[in-house]
Amino acid sequence: MSASLQVKMLRVLEERVIYPVGCNQSIPMTARLVAATHRNLEESVEDGTFREDLYYRLNVVPVRVPSLRQRKEDIAQLVDELGHRLQREQGLTVQLTPAAIVRLEAHDWPGNVRELANLVERLAVIHPNGTADVVDLPDKYRVAKECSAREPDNHSANCDHTSTTIVLPVDGIDLKDYLKSTEADLIRQALDLSDGTVTKAAKLLHVGRTTLAEKVRRLGLAERIKAAG
Repeated sequence: MSASLQVKMLRVLEERVIYPVGCNQSIPMTARLVAATHRNLEESVEDGTFREDLYYRLNVVPVRVPSLRQRKEDIAQLVDELGHRLQREQGLTVQLTPAAIVRLEAHDWPGNVRELANLVERLAVIHPNGTADVVDLPDKYRVAKECSAREPDNHSANCDHTSTTIVLPVDGIDLKDYLKSTEADLIRQALDLSDGTVTKAAKLLHVGRTTLAEKVRRLGLAERIKAAG
């Protein structure tokens, strides 16, 4: 807000009247003002870029909303609300599985709630009125920490599993579904990195070829393997 606009705003708040454009007669102002900012106005007052008198006029009932990374337990509820909003505005909605919510709670959210809203809308467009699982999330949301599966010989040096924290949703989670979804996701990644060769994928996952082949069959991932895999 420019310095001149700050003066005008302060005058409106103090005098409680406004002057419409092209009119010299004042009109009583009875509205309440709600102001929002991502800036630290106290610092702006100190450096002279924001008027101190206006700051105190606005700061009557302050409400501080923590960033999304500080209240990840709200993600499930926010996803539901964003889904309802999309349904009202665009006729689209999407549901996320508990496993997908857990992955989102492990993300740092540098873009705050706007980033989450963008993701929900993207998933709603791709899966209209459907359900999105972990595998449907963009890569940066699927893992809390990037782990290089292309270098199995340096596995312990490149991927520290103990540093990844899984946050349990406040409403709990279906552990069986979550583990199944996570297992399927890792197997898909291993098969993609191995060009569909079961033997190579089994080495990446540190399991036997027969064991992996059975898991692929059980999880319905047969279309991802080569005929001679």
